[in-house]
Amino acid sequence: MAPFGRYELVRLLDHGGMGEVWLARVPGPERVHKTVVLKRIRAERANDDAARTRFAEEARVAISLSHPHIVPVFEFGQLEGAYFLAMEWLRGGNLARVAGIDRDPLPWAATALIATQLCDALAYVHARRNKSGARLVHGDVTPRNVLFSTDGHALLADFGLARFAGSGRAGTLRYQSPEQARGEAFDARADLYALALVLCEAATGRAAYDRDAELAAKQAKVGVIPELAGCEEGLASVLRRALAASVDGRFADAAAMRAAFEALLDREPGARAAGRAEIIGRCGTPTAGDAGEGSRTGTLATREATVAAPPSRRGMGAAAAMLLLGGATLWVVRATRHPAAPAAERAAVVEASSHVVAAPPPEEPQQSRDTAGPVASPPPVTATRSTTPAAASPAAGSPTSASPARRVEPPRVPSVRPPEAPALLDVNASPWAHVRIDGKARGETPLLGLKLPPGTHTVELTNEPLGIDRALTITLKSSEHARVVEDLTR
Repeated sequence: MAPFGRYELVRLLDHGGMGEVWLARVPGPERVHKTVVLKRIRAERANDDAARTRFAEEARVAISLSHPHIVPVFEFGQLEGAYFLAMEWLRGGNLARVAGIDRDPLPWAATALIATQLCDALAYVHARRNKSGARLVHGDVTPRNVLFSTDGHALLADFGLARFAGSGRAGTLRYQSPEQARGEAFDARADLYALALVLCEAATGRAAYDRDAELAAKQAKVGVIPELAGCEEGLASVLRRALAASVDGRFADAAAMRAAFEALLDREPGARAAGRAEIIGRCGTPTAGDAGEGSRTGTLATREATVAAPPSRRGMGAAAAMLLLGGATLWVVRATRHPAAPAAERAAVVEASSHVVAAPPPEEPQQSRDTAGPVASPPPVTATRSTTPAAASPAAGSPTSASPARRVEPPRVPSVRPPEAPALLDVNASPWAHVRIDGKARGETPLLGLKLPPGTHTVELTNEPLGIDRALTITLKSSEHARVVEDLTR
């Protein structure tokens, strides 16, 4: 780790033309450390007056804001000739990873819940006014500037383009309002338009505008409403209003837009809880496309540093046998422990007999690359004994008896006992930790619904920046859904 003043730079998370973002920590006594995200001007731009002014303006705005749905900034300073910002490290990833283009569409309740939180943050931002009465505008609401805590809360980040109203093509092209794209004056309602585009992509999994930049710029200038096919009708109706080409046709302010999303959630009891559960589940589960993203949050970069456990061919064989024999039910909702089958039922008792025939082991199918984690291995094949008395079969090589021939029953092919269903395991830790199970890396906490074979397993929790390395031993039963929550500060 490289020193940077009182900070220790753990790893580079992202970089751009002007700045770079690091995962860092502030070491303290008794191994009590604070992990943060540190943004600083790149060394080659440290003497660029324009870059320094822009960075200072971002710091002036960000450090003055305090809201539950805005990423907290702890410090603005200068070290080694470069300005820097220290802010909270959010491990849930950004919205581009959780949902959006080429991702699974986010259910309407989760989309509406995120919308209420971000509208709340924007209402707080827009309430700031300068001496002339102009409202503060974020200016760059994009999926990458929406971050998540691991408990499912959305937070707005990056105030590098924030200004008190304004004009010009500020912000990211794909999320500009029509007036911004045309270079006209814009106000706080441009943020609401950008938020609606972000939510459209989360709810549909499709790009709001065409992927071709030139065509997307033309669509933005005229205010083309994205295709909302498959989107829940109530949610689509709110989004269409927020995306009105005319400024006056949109919601008057963020509070009004939030009220519309709250009304959607009020229609169905339990919608908020369902939405929150969906967000938490996605924040804790890396997606297949994460490794290809160019810009990463601290959480995502950390996840990419781990190695996924290799899938098990034996597990796939067991899964195929389960399907053929009727399957088994996995209880994921309740973390209950189901009693194991009696030992007598699990033991395969085979009596010596010339008519005992063991069933051949099931053929192991080719392992699918999409299989996530191991499943239970099949138990030993249970052989059965023929009910025909041994005396009914003449001894090998003996002459044929003069008595009437007795029909010998062919050996019966024994049935195969279905393999034991796998157990499910949730792992979480405070603070975060890398997880290895039985020596195989599984990712970073929180991890939900890991499939493991019944039996005893070793769970290792490691937090390198804090110098923590802890091992736990757990015993899982078939179909059990267990949970490990470890306080690493003790």
